[in-house]
Amino acid sequence: MEIFLFYILTGLAGGLIGGFLGLGGGIVFVPSLLLIFTSYNIYEGYELQSAIITSLGCVFISSLSAMITHNKNNLILWDAFNKTSLGISVGVLVGIFLLSNSATESLKNLYSFLLIMISIFMIYQKTPKDKTKSKYKYVHSFSIFVGSISTLLGIGGGTLTTPYFNFHGEDIKRSIATASACGVLIASVAIVSILIQNFISEKNNLLVLFSPSAFLCISIASTFSASIGASMTVKSKSRNLKLLFATSLVIVSLTILLN
Repeated sequence: MEIFLFYILTGLAGGLIGGFLGLGGGIVFVPSLLLIFTSYNIYEGYELQSAIITSLGCVFISSLSAMITHNKNNLILWDAFNKTSLGISVGVLVGIFLLSNSATESLKNLYSFLLIMISIFMIYQKTPKDKTKSKYKYVHSFSIFVGSISTLLGIGGGTLTTPYFNFHGEDIKRSIATASACGVLIASVAIVSILIQNFISEKNNLLVLFSPSAFLCISIASTFSASIGASMTVKSKSRNLKLLFATSLVIVSLTILLN
């Protein structure tokens, strides 16, 4: 019974932070699930992979809840989303392949390194002087990278898409909101891909690592908190959001690396 309480608390925290920062909750879901699975000896030897697979399902729910709220507040840049959607979808397929063939320790190191690098970028990034909406540089290659890395790490992609949109002159709040929409796409394509993989092949079957009980508890809890977090985005100062965003990434990366 205790484990279900931990799942619920994970959902509440992940949904709130995910909706607030446009991260989909993955940066909370993955390390929390990794800790829970390790502590209770669940999915031994594949704790991180299971945490990632389960997180992707939870990310879909929390990102969808946040996206709906952000859309009501007219914050989502749908043109930017459309430009990245095809590349992200292709990248997700690449990520599923890599996840099926990656060792746990390699995933830990990659996860930690990536989050630390992005947090440093966010802290020292300067707001572009030119606020005109120029075309997004290397949008197709970047989108593929986002889709593959996000799927591989079980996150909603906001760690990459938020700074990318913001770097190209978009307001941080709109960047966060658009990242939520990207999170829905990443998670949905990943889920469909895993289901298809399970249907056509039993080798490297990722579906067996999915935790239904964790998914249900986290999803229900995050649905409510993600909407609250998304509402908080509108009322917050942009600079504070960027600092909180970067700080949260450092904390999570260190937690994963030292686990």
